[in-house]
Amino acid sequence: MLAESWDLSSDFKQIKLNLRKGVTFHTGREFTSDDVKWNMERIKDPKSGAVQLQTMVNWWSSIETPDKNTIILKSDVPRPAVFDMLEYMNIADKVTMEGPDAATKAVGTGPFTFGEWVQGDHQRYVKNKNYWQSGKPYVDELYFQVVKDPQAGVVQFESGAVDVLLNPTIRDLARLKADSKYNAVINAFTGQHYVMFFNVTMPPFDKKEVRQAFCYAVDRKRYVDSVLQGVEEVRSLPWPKHSPAYDAAKNGHYSLDLEKAKSLLAAAGSPSIDSQINYSTSDYELSQLAQIIQADFGKLGVKMSNNGVDTATLQDMSNKVNYKGLILRFSGYAGTDPVTLLTTSSYWRVGTNGSGFKSEKHEQLVKAVSSEPDPAKRKQVLAELNDFLLDEAFVTATASQTTSAVTKASVTGVVHTMHEAVSWTEASLG
Repeated sequence: MLAESWDLSSDFKQIKLNLRKGVTFHTGREFTSDDVKWNMERIKDPKSGAVQLQTMVNWWSSIETPDKNTIILKSDVPRPAVFDMLEYMNIADKVTMEGPDAATKAVGTGPFTFGEWVQGDHQRYVKNKNYWQSGKPYVDELYFQVVKDPQAGVVQFESGAVDVLLNPTIRDLARLKADSKYNAVINAFTGQHYVMFFNVTMPPFDKKEVRQAFCYAVDRKRYVDSVLQGVEEVRSLPWPKHSPAYDAAKNGHYSLDLEKAKSLLAAAGSPSIDSQINYSTSDYELSQLAQIIQADFGKLGVKMSNNGVDTATLQDMSNKVNYKGLILRFSGYAGTDPVTLLTTSSYWRVGTNGSGFKSEKHEQLVKAVSSEPDPAKRKQVLAELNDFLLDEAFVTATASQTTSAVTKASVTGVVHTMHEAVSWTEASLG
């Protein structure tokens, strides 16, 4: 959005971005090509903690700024997912980030300026009166209330205390959508999906046969039909239908088959399994899936205890791979270029993922799909990659996940971006 135009080389090794003129940061400082370069170099620094973007930013062997309105990125190999990198990379103000207020203030070029952040309670943003899109945004302020209990959020919304409810439970979405007092805003191109992943660094999930057995023992259809109200679709792989990696046959690979699961456990030496199903207590749908899985695994003679924790604790368990058994979570990124999921998602990415899974072949396949610009050849690599993911089963999709918002009927202009966030630039109270 901060570029007026761009020139992409036919071999996908270089892109020249012609930046918008007259754009300023919230402090009033002019936005230039040096700011883009600084943000990219900051992401490259391991100390930044920007793990999800580092792989893509590290693609570029050269970052040139011939003038303040031009930036040129060069790579030694083709980078067909370049636009995903640009989509996910935000532009922060280097002066603020290098100053004493870096940990408490956020300064960018967007439609709203940072107002207030009270951790665990709320965030407030104020209209940027100098926004480069003249006349926008339409509302003066955004106030985000943090609600830990999903049902409490619904109560606040229906009482009229708030104008927008982000990502309600499927049950509430279906109910509120049918009410003329509200508008349902659903992202039709979302790459969100529910996942199940195993700690492969300790027995018994260090054996892929055990992981495969558990994948066959999950009743995905029951989960979709009962808990997800038939709104979602069953998945074994993360890809939505519009993705070049989507394969209808392979997507149904792990249908419920307890006999197959039993034979795989026998092939693994019938290991003694006493483990946990870990999930966030704020994720209603996944707490219900945990109960379904616990019952299904019981049919295999496997004892699994459900362990509901808060989201921060669960994410820490995933990041450190210090949990017992498996984790139920959700992931995004599958709706854009396949390489974005494989390098960005903390559950699917190569090298550092929530399972602790490492494989030279995995690295080779992701490297190949990251640098192959020819659609036909990419399709072949993606097919091989899908087979690899299904076979290793360190992580598996269980179902799609709708990204949604419900608004009062008077609220308009709330839309989703391609990277599953909500854009408030054109939001209006009507």
